[in-house]
Amino acid sequence: MDNIKNQKPPDNKTPVKPLNINKQTIALFVMGIIILIILLSLIGIDKIWNAMSKLDVRILLFLIGLQVFIIFLHTLRWAVVLYDKMKNKEISFTSLFLATSVGLFSGNIVPAGSVVSEPIRAYILSKLDNFPMAKSFGSAIINLNLEILPVLLFISIALYFVLADEISPYIALLLIIAAIVVGILSLVSFLSIVDTKRALKIANFLLNLFSKFSFLKERMSGIKNKINSIVSEFHDGAKYGLNLKIFGLGTIISFIIWFFSFLRLYIVFIAIGYNIDIAVFVAVLVVVLIISYIPTLPGGIGIWEVSSIGLYTLLGVPSEYAAAAVIVDRLISYWFVCLFGYFALIIAYKRINLTGR
Repeated sequence: MDNIKNQKPPDNKTPVKPLNINKQTIALFVMGIIILIILLSLIGIDKIWNAMSKLDVRILLFLIGLQVFIIFLHTLRWAVVLYDKMKNKEISFTSLFLATSVGLFSGNIVPAGSVVSEPIRAYILSKLDNFPMAKSFGSAIINLNLEILPVLLFISIALYFVLADEISPYIALLLIIAAIVVGILSLVSFLSIVDTKRALKIANFLLNLFSKFSFLKERMSGIKNKINSIVSEFHDGAKYGLNLKIFGLGTIISFIIWFFSFLRLYIVFIAIGYNIDIAVFVAVLVVVLIISYIPTLPGGIGIWEVSSIGLYTLLGVPSEYAAAAVIVDRLISYWFVCLFGYFALIIAYKRINLTGR
């Protein structure tokens, strides 16, 4: 996605191309798919298909609609953060929706997608509505931080289930470590928002880090010359997150997003005829969510499926049902989101090219 961030402002004579995916990303993507195919072959594709065939098409369409609603909720949460800007008509909800969809898409096609997607969506918004990039990025970071409390809560719930049902001490240890890491990262993020000097130090550290990559070196050099004004604009965009009403409403929306995301997979299990134990369901989903944040394969492709199916099977779920449910859910939460986001990217770039930004 560095091609998106490093794209020169377009003019009417040289329209911007929607996306160029580098060879390394494609190789990692293919590797993930190969891992997935091997796993499905070991379980038995016929058995998995028999389980998947029990899913009613109407339920599948409902789940796709639910996923679109989840994307809408992601957009709504960002709109809450930027309420004043929307009220003054500096940005539109349509632009936010396109930028959010592209951000989710970019997070699915590169390693460490949760980190990369925020600057990508900020960039798209800045181009669509001529909104300062630093302010856009600041609001995107606040938008991401609104997930901290829900993630910590779900980790706590999963830890309770693991300990109460004596599922596995190793899973319990992983959840405890994850809670500590999330807590530390949220503290660092909060300090960067309230303390300008600390934010400047963090920004310089990141600039030096990214400058080591040849394709980013020139751009990072240009940013260093304007770092003070950029950090100031970042704070202007991020300060809205310090408003308790915005933080509270944004956090509530985050809880709803996670609830529907969990519900989507649970409905799949029920729809294919397997009544999964809620403790096992929550514990595995939270653990796999933590594993997916490790920057390995694009969007966790292969890793997510192997981890989910392996843990569900280990905890007593028949492998064919575990595989069928996970595959169907990933078709919606990963592949459909990729397709949806790519179309959003094409529309966004057409709008950007028309305005000549």
